[in-house]
Parts: sequence; C-alpha cells; structure tokens
Amino acid sequence: MKKVMLSIIILIGFLFNAYSQAGDSTISMMRKKVYQNGQTISNAKLKSILKSNPASTQQFKKYQTNSAIGTTLLVAGTASVLVGAVINLQGNIQESNDIIEGDVKDSYPNGLGFLATGLVLDIIAIPLILSGSKQFKKALFNYNSSFGKTSAIPVQFNLMVNANGLGVRMQF
Repeated sequence: MKKVMLSIIILIGFLFNAYSQAGDSTISMMRKKVYQNGQTISNAKLKSILKSNPASTQQFKKYQTNSAIGTTLLVAGTASVLVGAVINLQGNIQESNDIIEGDVKDSYPNGLGFLATGLVLDIIAIPLILSGSKQFKKALFNYNSSFGKTSAIPVQFNLMVNANGLGVRMQF
C-alpha cells in the first residue's frame, strides 16, 4: 500500500512539474528573482513586459512607489537611530569622564530625539515595504492570469532521502 501511495504522489508531482514547465511567457518568482522562460529578467525588462497588461502595469507602479518610499524611510530611520545612538554614547562617555574628574555639568548631549525619530520612521517604512511586495505579486498574478496561469510562484515536488526513508518535499 505504501508503494502505491508513493507512486501516486510521485505521479501527481510529475504532473504539477509538467504543468509548471509549459513553454509560455508567464513570469514566475523564485528566491526573490524574477524569471520568464527560465531566464532571469531585470526590473527594466519586467516593466516593459508588464506594459502589455494595463492592470499589471498599474500594480507595478504602486509597487515601485511603495518600495521607493518605504526603502527611503527605512534607510533614513536606521541612519537616525545610529546617529542618536552615537550622540547618546558620546554624552554618556563625557558624563562619565566629568564624574571621574569631579566636574559635573547640568546637562549632557543625548540622542533620544534622533532615536525616537528613527524608530518612528522605521515603523512607518515596514507596512509600505510589505504593501509594495503585495502589489508586486498582484502585478505578476494579473499578467499571468491573462495566460490562464494564476500562480507567480511555481510549485515543485522533490524526492528526498533521509534517515527516516524516502519522502516527497513540496516547495513553493
């Protein structure tokens, strides 16, 4: 019975692989790289390919806008956190040295404003980047749906051998 079940699973896996390897011009994404007909394509080429489908062009523009704004905010927020940490560290070092020397002042520089601003910018950037990723997947879905294929990420079945025996791994 185990051999029959394994044979059926392997047969289904081969059928899925045969379907996903159809020679059409659909676009797939694996490991953060975009492929068409087995070839890696750049963002510029992807943009020109998606122009043939108005819905995917609109989604791709939203992806580019959200990703650009989100990345800018993330970089600015991280830089602000780093600047705030350095200022705060310098103030603490200066205060420690003054305590040792016996010359304590009323206030020392702290970078709490930079730290807080950076954290707020980073928190704002995360939803924008996630939204951009969702828009990118929608653009690929809209483009591929015009060919009858609805997945941007192909499903793969692989046979595995480990200490427990033979197994089938589904990767998507």
